[in-house]
Amino acid sequence: MITLENVSKTYPGRRGSEPVQALTEVDLELDRGLLHGVVGPSGSGKSTLVRLLNLLERPTTGRVVVGGQELTALSAREVRAARRSIGMIFQHFNLLDSRTALENVALPLELAGVGRAECRERAGALLERVGLGQRAAAHPRQLSGGQKQRVAIARALVTDPTVLLCDEATSALDPATTASVLDLLRELTDDLGLTTVLITHEMDVITRAADTATLLAEGRVVETGPLAQVVSPGHRLAQTLVPRPVRPVEAADLPTDATVRTVDLAREELSTVLAELAATGHHAEVLAARVENIQGARVGTIDLAIRQGARA
Repeated sequence: MITLENVSKTYPGRRGSEPVQALTEVDLELDRGLLHGVVGPSGSGKSTLVRLLNLLERPTTGRVVVGGQELTALSAREVRAARRSIGMIFQHFNLLDSRTALENVALPLELAGVGRAECRERAGALLERVGLGQRAAAHPRQLSGGQKQRVAIARALVTDPTVLLCDEATSALDPATTASVLDLLRELTDDLGLTTVLITHEMDVITRAADTATLLAEGRVVETGPLAQVVSPGHRLAQTLVPRPVRPVEAADLPTDATVRTVDLAREELSTVLAELAATGHHAEVLAARVENIQGARVGTIDLAIRQGARA
């Protein structure tokens, strides 16, 4: 569905400074109908990557193919037409304050020359779909952050795109609102058969919503694959995504004559570890733990205090 082949992006330097290499030789294949998360620290090239997918930025080298169409081979006019099948939402919503929620959603249709009655009908249906049918007449200043993002999602979908790009779409939201927006994106991806690309620096966003994930660092793809695969032992993404205790175990946390053993649930079963310890006369006490379910797999770590012949 979406293919990047040997894509690099270099920005020219300013005022005599060196050019900035934002992306380097990126190869990426994203399957149709999945929610794909792209995660990485600030400056890793995430936002540049998502802007290449609809050619808001043109790559310096390489090919961008969306839905079987090579965007990098199109003229500017042809690219504008191709973008109608690619919706996009942003961190700060980008709604027009002078327009109501309904009018904001209808704007792409108006610009495409769709009649007024059809614009209002389609925009109203999308607002109902994202749970804001009763707020159609509200202006952005009258909406919460989560409601504004739902309006932005409806606007991105009103042209019936096959691809939805989300650039840090939940970064400006509180945790509860983030969860509800992610659940909506997950539902829309499944129900509408969208190919959704979610750019984020938040690991919890990836583990909650994504089917597949890519780790970017310094403009390069470090790792990519199905979420259940990349959280398994030996993968770089596993080190990033697998939950760890909130704080490390310190010496003051340990009972007398105890040692610490960390159980990585991606590698071993807790029950097996405890049985092996008991068989050798050891007893364990849980010091710290953080465990989650990712695509049905229990992952996380548990820190145990191990003592010989003493009961926890």
